[in-house]
Amino acid sequence: MGINLIIDNTNMTSQYGIKVCRGTVASFMSMPSFKKLKTNDWHEYDGLEVDLSSPTFESRTFSMKTISSKSGYDSLIALMKSSVYHTIELSGTGISFGSCRLKDVSVLNIYYGDYNVTTHTCPVKSIESALSIVCDEHPFYNFTPSVPVAPERMSGYLIDTNAVMLFGVRFLDKTMDDVIKPGLVKLAVNRNIDIMDCMEYDQGDTIKIASRDITIKCFLKGSTPIDAYNKYRNFMAYVSRPNVRTLAYPQYSISLTCYYKSSTVTEYMPSEGGGVTGIFFTLKLKKI
Repeated sequence: MGINLIIDNTNMTSQYGIKVCRGTVASFMSMPSFKKLKTNDWHEYDGLEVDLSSPTFESRTFSMKTISSKSGYDSLIALMKSSVYHTIELSGTGISFGSCRLKDVSVLNIYYGDYNVTTHTCPVKSIESALSIVCDEHPFYNFTPSVPVAPERMSGYLIDTNAVMLFGVRFLDKTMDDVIKPGLVKLAVNRNIDIMDCMEYDQGDTIKIASRDITIKCFLKGSTPIDAYNKYRNFMAYVSRPNVRTLAYPQYSISLTCYYKSSTVTEYMPSEGGGVTGIFFTLKLKKI
């Protein structure tokens, strides 16, 4: 699948021959985490007390890997330096972000042409680079999630009473292992005095369990790259809404209170010709 890199309405692929390298789309799709939340971790209670009434997102940082001639590379850097913010689009994927700024540039490889016996030099044939880009635009700017309608009730994992399969998402093998494993025991009030053996530990009534991360490996597919991205974005907007989420598996009487922490796309798999497209991603939730 050929992807054109478009920056500020300039097609950098057709005009300068700049090609987008593998891994760039997945990096663009990975979602930012919340900024630091207000929390209380009480010794006498399980889990974590957290304020999720109006969470805010960190800026997202992604890697834009490209390969081009030296003149194409120079044109790309010059454009990114020409102003602070830019709009970046990856054609045919549905991805278009505003408020993108250059953070860093790394040259990954330089490929040289044949040795010139006259000038005694090897001309630069192409440059493979990685631009670190920061996006200061809200990940769901002008976007409201919707719950798809199914002809019949779906089973399996639920998030807030809606089956994740409604969104075209499947939780992969080993998800149950991470969902049901217990958290660590909280350290109760204690005294550890140097001149006394061992530790004095508050026995209390029962032990209390700390909050923990839940890591879920997921997969979805769409009929086209744009359809796959829209499904992924819709699901992430739904999961990361304000207030707590409930992750449940009714068939096994499992119900956990949690909230969104992060999502990383691990593999982006478009078909030749822009057909069926798969996305593998890792969703992290925080059980409270």
